[in-house]
Amino acid sequence: MDLQPNQLWLRLRVAKTIQFGGEPHVLGLVATNCAICPVRAVREHLALTTNVGPKAHLFITKPVGPKGAAAVPLSHAALVSGIRKLLTAIGMDPLKFSGHSLRRGGATLAYDLGISEMAI
Repeated sequence: MDLQPNQLWLRLRVAKTIQFGGEPHVLGLVATNCAICPVRAVREHLALTTNVGPKAHLFITKPVGPKGAAAVPLSHAALVSGIRKLLTAIGMDPLKFSGHSLRRGGATLAYDLGISEMAI
Protein backbone atom coordinates (compact mmCIF):
# COMPACT_ATOMS: atom_id res chain seq x y z
CA MET A 1 0.00 0.00 0.00
CA ASP A 2 1.38 3.37 -1.00
CA LEU A 3 -0.18 6.54 0.43
CA GLN A 4 0.00 9.80 -1.51
CA PRO A 5 -1.83 13.04 -0.58
CA ASN A 6 -4.82 12.46 -2.88
CA GLN A 7 -4.42 8.87 -3.92
CA LEU A 8 -3.91 5.39 -2.57
CA TRP A 9 -2.36 2.37 -4.28
CA LEU A 10 -3.46 -1.03 -3.00
CA ARG A 11 -1.63 -4.21 -3.92
CA LEU A 12 -3.89 -7.25 -3.63
CA ARG A 13 -1.77 -10.37 -3.42
CA VAL A 14 -4.74 -12.63 -2.70
CA ALA A 15 -8.18 -12.29 -4.28
CA LYS A 16 -10.92 -14.40 -5.76
CA THR A 17 -9.20 -14.12 -9.14
CA ILE A 18 -5.64 -14.69 -7.80
CA GLN A 19 -5.69 -18.19 -6.39
CA PHE A 20 -2.56 -19.85 -7.72
CA GLY A 21 0.28 -17.37 -7.22
CA GLY A 22 -0.56 -15.03 -10.09
CA GLU A 23 0.54 -11.43 -10.33
CA PRO A 24 -1.09 -9.18 -7.72
CA HIS A 25 -3.77 -6.69 -8.68
CA VAL A 26 -2.75 -3.07 -8.17
CA LEU A 27 -5.65 -0.69 -7.63
CA GLY A 28 -5.30 3.05 -7.77
CA LEU A 29 -7.85 5.00 -5.75
CA VAL A 30 -8.22 8.76 -5.66
CA ALA A 31 -9.68 10.99 -2.99
CA THR A 32 -13.28 11.84 -3.79
CA ASN A 33 -14.15 14.12 -0.88
CA CYS A 34 -17.52 12.37 -0.60
CA ALA A 35 -19.08 10.43 2.26
CA ILE A 36 -17.47 7.16 1.16
CA CYS A 37 -14.05 8.44 0.10
CA PRO A 38 -11.75 5.38 0.06
CA VAL A 39 -8.58 7.38 0.69
CA ARG A 40 -10.02 9.09 3.76
CA ALA A 41 -11.39 5.76 5.07
CA VAL A 42 -8.00 4.05 4.79
CA ARG A 43 -6.18 7.00 6.39
CA GLU A 44 -8.62 6.98 9.33
CA HIS A 45 -8.26 3.21 9.67
CA LEU A 46 -4.46 3.39 9.67
CA ALA A 47 -4.54 6.11 12.32
CA LEU A 48 -6.18 3.58 14.64
CA THR A 49 -3.68 0.75 14.18
CA THR A 50 0.01 0.05 14.46
CA ASN A 51 -0.25 -2.30 11.45
CA VAL A 52 1.44 0.01 8.96
CA GLY A 53 4.10 -0.32 6.32
CA PRO A 54 4.37 -1.50 2.72
CA LYS A 55 3.69 -5.15 3.59
CA ALA A 56 0.98 -4.53 6.19
CA HIS A 57 -2.40 -6.16 5.90
CA LEU A 58 -5.21 -3.64 5.72
CA PHE A 59 -7.59 -5.70 7.86
CA ILE A 60 -6.26 -7.61 10.84
CA THR A 61 -7.61 -9.46 13.86
CA LYS A 62 -6.50 -9.08 17.42
CA PRO A 63 -3.50 -11.25 18.27
CA VAL A 64 -4.21 -14.62 19.81
CA GLY A 65 -1.70 -16.02 22.23
CA PRO A 66 1.05 -14.39 24.29
CA LYS A 67 1.18 -10.66 24.83
CA GLY A 68 3.01 -8.97 21.98
CA ALA A 69 2.04 -11.63 19.42
CA ALA A 70 1.69 -10.33 15.89
CA ALA A 71 -1.78 -9.59 14.56
CA VAL A 72 -3.03 -11.88 11.83
CA PRO A 73 -4.83 -10.98 8.58
CA LEU A 74 -8.61 -10.99 8.84
CA SER A 75 -10.02 -14.07 7.14
CA HIS A 76 -13.31 -14.27 5.28
CA ALA A 77 -14.59 -16.77 7.86
CA ALA A 78 -13.73 -14.45 10.76
CA LEU A 79 -15.40 -11.50 9.02
CA VAL A 80 -18.63 -13.41 8.36
CA SER A 81 -18.61 -14.82 11.89
CA GLY A 82 -18.25 -11.33 13.37
CA ILE A 83 -21.03 -9.95 11.18
CA ARG A 84 -23.34 -12.79 12.20
CA LYS A 85 -22.62 -12.18 15.91
CA LEU A 86 -23.50 -8.51 15.49
CA LEU A 87 -26.69 -9.36 13.58
CA THR A 88 -27.74 -11.78 16.32
CA ALA A 89 -27.06 -9.12 18.96
CA ILE A 90 -29.49 -6.72 17.27
CA GLY A 91 -32.15 -9.37 16.78
CA MET A 92 -31.71 -10.07 13.07
CA ASP A 93 -31.50 -13.52 11.48
CA PRO A 94 -27.78 -14.02 10.76
CA LEU A 95 -28.46 -16.79 8.24
CA LYS A 96 -29.97 -14.24 5.84
CA PHE A 97 -26.57 -12.53 5.43
CA SER A 98 -23.14 -13.49 4.13
CA GLY A 99 -19.88 -11.83 3.18
CA HIS A 100 -21.43 -11.03 -0.20
CA SER A 101 -24.03 -8.89 1.59
CA LEU A 102 -21.30 -6.31 2.20
CA ARG A 103 -20.58 -6.04 -1.50
CA ARG A 104 -24.23 -5.64 -2.38
CA GLY A 105 -24.85 -3.23 0.47
CA GLY A 106 -21.79 -1.14 -0.36
CA ALA A 107 -22.83 -0.83 -3.98
CA THR A 108 -26.36 0.17 -2.97
CA LEU A 109 -25.04 2.78 -0.53
CA ALA A 110 -22.71 4.23 -3.16
CA TYR A 111 -25.59 4.47 -5.66
CA ASP A 112 -27.85 6.11 -3.08
CA LEU A 113 -25.10 8.68 -2.38
CA GLY A 114 -25.01 9.62 -6.05
CA ILE A 115 -21.81 7.81 -7.07
CA SER A 116 -21.87 7.08 -10.79
CA GLU A 117 -22.63 3.56 -11.94
CA MET A 118 -19.28 3.48 -13.74
CA ALA A 119 -17.42 4.32 -10.52
CA ILE A 120 -19.34 1.66 -8.59
